[in-house]
Parts: sequence; C-alpha cells; structure tokens
Amino acid sequence: MDRELLFDCSRNLKNPEQWRATLATLRQELSEFLECPLVTTSSFIENQHLDCASYEVSLDVIAQVNNSTNLQYGGVICLLINYDEAVYIDAFFLPFVHQRRIFSYENKLDVLSVNYAIDDGWNNPRWDIDAYGEWESYLNMDRWL
Repeated sequence: MDRELLFDCSRNLKNPEQWRATLATLRQELSEFLECPLVTTSSFIENQHLDCASYEVSLDVIAQVNNSTNLQYGGVICLLINYDEAVYIDAFFLPFVHQRRIFSYENKLDVLSVNYAIDDGWNNPRWDIDAYGEWESYLNMDRWL
C-alpha cells in the first residue's frame, strides 16, 4: 500500500468498495505485524461527504491468540481523516478468554493499542488505560460475534 496516499488528508472521494479494500490491506498488514490471524466480523463504512470536517471508517476483527487457552482479542481498526489536517490510523484490542473479558487489576492497562505511521506502518504496540471508559462496557465478545 502506498502509505503517502493513505495519509493524504485532502478531500478525495472514495466509494465503499475502495474503503473496504483499504481496511482489508490494513488488517492484513496488522495481522502480519502481530503474527496473528485477524478475522473481520463487521465494518463501519458510510457514504463519504466531502463537505464535513472529517470522515471515519472502521473494521471489527477477532484475533485468535492462543487456541489452548481460548485467548482471543476483540478489536477495531480505525481510520480517521480530519480533512486538510491529518489522517489517524489506530487499532485497539480487548483480551477475552472463553468470550469473557479479562482485566489487569494491578495497573488497569486493559486496552492493547497499536499505531500506524507513514514511515513505519504498524508499530508501537502497548497496553493502555481506558482513561475515558470507552471500552468498559465490553465484558463479553458479543460485539464481535
């Protein structure tokens, strides 16, 4: 994928199939980076309106991390364009065992975040705090099933 085109924040119109192809490529690259297969469960792609300030598409995925313990990550790959300003690409994952969310009670680092950069592609995986409570309601894998 041409990363410079991916990070083009000008008001270029793409159809839903082009966005699906972009997200599929990002998913494949992330799967290779994490060395774990990612399966798409759903996508969020609305018609793009160039008169708005921004546009976002996303892809819900499941990562089967360890079959013997039934460890899975439910995640989302997000691409956000703030027109004429910047493009942000990130992925966020929550850990589940037997479809129930597991937590780290000691340090509250419950969300695995991965960034995508123009120079490096997917990089810098890290455990983050769900500081705004965005992910706290996801106690099972229903969103991804």
